[in-house]
Amino acid sequence: MAPPSFARHMLGAWARSGRGRAVLAAWAIVAAGLSLSSALARRRAKKAAVAVVKRAAALVVAPAAGGALVAAAPAVRAAKQPSATRLVLRALVPTWRSTPVAHATSLALAIGLRRWAATRMSSEIGVLGGLLATRDWDALFAREISFAIWALPTAALAAATQYATARLALSLRSRLEQKWRKSVRTGAALRVAAVGAAGSTAAAGVKGGATTAVAAGDEAVGAGALTPAEVGQIFCAESDALCTELAALCAGVTKPLLEAAMLTVTLGQLMGAKQLLGALGFFAVAGGWVRSIGPAFASLRERQASASSALAARHARLQLEAEGVSALGAEAAEASSLEQAWELRAAASTALELQQLLAGTVETYTLRYLGILAAFAAMSPAVYLPAGAGISLAAAAGATEYFLSSLHLLVDLGLCMRDLAVAHRTAKTAEGLSARTLRLLHALEAAETAAAAATGPSGPAVGGGRRMFVEADCLSVSYLTISAPLGADASAGAPLASPLVLGLSLELGPGETLLVRGGNGTGKTALLRVLSGWWSADAGEVRVPTGRRVGYLPQRPLVVAEHSLREALLYPTKPKSASAPAGRAGGAKSEAQLRDQTDSPFARREPSEGELRAALREVGLEALVAAAEARAGGAVGALDAPG
Repeated sequence: MAPPSFARHMLGAWARSGRGRAVLAAWAIVAAGLSLSSALARRRAKKAAVAVVKRAAALVVAPAAGGALVAAAPAVRAAKQPSATRLVLRALVPTWRSTPVAHATSLALAIGLRRWAATRMSSEIGVLGGLLATRDWDALFAREISFAIWALPTAALAAATQYATARLALSLRSRLEQKWRKSVRTGAALRVAAVGAAGSTAAAGVKGGATTAVAAGDEAVGAGALTPAEVGQIFCAESDALCTELAALCAGVTKPLLEAAMLTVTLGQLMGAKQLLGALGFFAVAGGWVRSIGPAFASLRERQASASSALAARHARLQLEAEGVSALGAEAAEASSLEQAWELRAAASTALELQQLLAGTVETYTLRYLGILAAFAAMSPAVYLPAGAGISLAAAAGATEYFLSSLHLLVDLGLCMRDLAVAHRTAKTAEGLSARTLRLLHALEAAETAAAAATGPSGPAVGGGRRMFVEADCLSVSYLTISAPLGADASAGAPLASPLVLGLSLELGPGETLLVRGGNGTGKTALLRVLSGWWSADAGEVRVPTGRRVGYLPQRPLVVAEHSLREALLYPTKPKSASAPAGRAGGAKSEAQLRDQTDSPFARREPSEGELRAALREVGLEALVAAAEARAGGAVGALDAPG
């Protein structure tokens, strides 16, 4: 009598057991519950994404002729856009001939060689098991030596993989830092750092009459405004975190794909096509299901980053305003404010970590441990069936070695599927940071456009706050309308709420003075910022005499703590008497230093020490010279004393 099929025999045994029936029922309930919960969450996310697009369309305000503000027509939803992560990567890696690509290639090479060495190690484990079963001790001891030799390159390649991942993260961070430095040099970063980046209208790209929200799959991300504190956080901590996650994502995708390809070839030779296809079918179905039930990691990560920025901003403000807080006796209020910010930060982190815990549990259980059961089920027919019934040559030669080698490789294949699921989770997590970085990049581009308009021969198109340099002796404005921007994108045609200044016209000739009075928040500083080109107006024109530069004194003075008195007086021009950087002989200045001095609008002949002292006496600050002399221990070198 022919034996029953292996699958029917196994399922029958599970069905006859009470524990087996309980496990099967639990699998069905959990799978159905997670699938239903994921479907409902995706539906809610789609509704939220549509609401973001509608709010963005409703907030866009178009300036009409004569300076009036009218609402724009509702925007039409465009086709699905690339993810924020992909757009950020395009900005950081514009061509294949770049440093990040070279590091990514070395990472892939290290991963491939490591997998090859690990496959050889798996083969050695199988041989050791077979020799142990046959008690061939001399051959076993010889194989142990071979195993020890192969373990060395495997360990070295594992370390090389980690090193290549770290170098890739560093190269991406370097490219991002170059963009930040460029934006500082053009002044765009300063404008955005001062006013933040707009929310819904900035996160939604307005192109060709269509408004589209940055979305990660079915998650609406990138819809919130970036405050100035958050901009600073993105420049530093979030840039580090994003580049680390992008490098981990590259390794997390490359490693399982390469390993899965190599393992499939090896297992096909070892097990045979039929048994291998059965195992691969389980991993494909299980991996797809795990990916489909993943929670909204992008929005959770963005929420965590926003809460972290808010907490850091409160600490920074407390340090900056320490004297005022103490004078008002507001210590308890500030402590309460910090506590609230920390609770929001902790809640956001807890929500993200709980989702990662749930996702990690499902991924590990499904793709690793159930994968081991699937591997047993795929290999067992080779031993279950009678000899000559289509089993592989490896199984026929030695069941123990076949089982050990195949099982070890199949477990590795299951881990590859799990790593792909983890990479998908990492991609969703990185999407939250990418969306914030992308909003900042867009805001910087808009600020650079505004800065070019403010310093070029003419400004933006009529209706957008035109700024012109004309052959005239007077400074004049016509029908000027100014709104306080939520971000640099306000200069690109997205003014907000009621204007601070509406329809102002004036003319100021040489030698004339003008007193502007008003309460807090009435637009006095906003007017100066627009006249100097720091902000852009919503509507109207500003005419500046050709060859002249409009400047104003900021409300908060710029003081660099480590500067000497001479450096503070000459800033941003570096004194010629300043010591050269370490490692540069003869006091030669670097190319960046020379460029900084040349590009500075205040670059001029360096005044002598006597002229600097006379200038300080003229404005009643001779006490600074006395304090510098006291620190230096005399008049010689007093202006160059640090601090």
